[in-house]
Amino acid sequence: MKSKEQVIKRYFKSWVVPSFKDFEDTFSKNASYSECYGPIYRNKAEIIAWYKDWNKNGQVLEWPIKNI
Repeated sequence: MKSKEQVIKRYFKSWVVPSFKDFEDTFSKNASYSECYGPIYRNKAEIIAWYKDWNKNGQVLEWPIKNI
């Protein structure tokens, strides 16, 4: 089993170096994800669809982890 810190680091990395598998493996079937500006994704399928759509035109150049 991966530690929480490993999961968090893998999640952040999946945005900087887009990795669908690493992103997908972060979430359980009934996960929910909320953005700081309002949207809420209420299951893994919605979360994955949002990630894939975002990555069509978006790019994260860096996302340093300051504190866990």
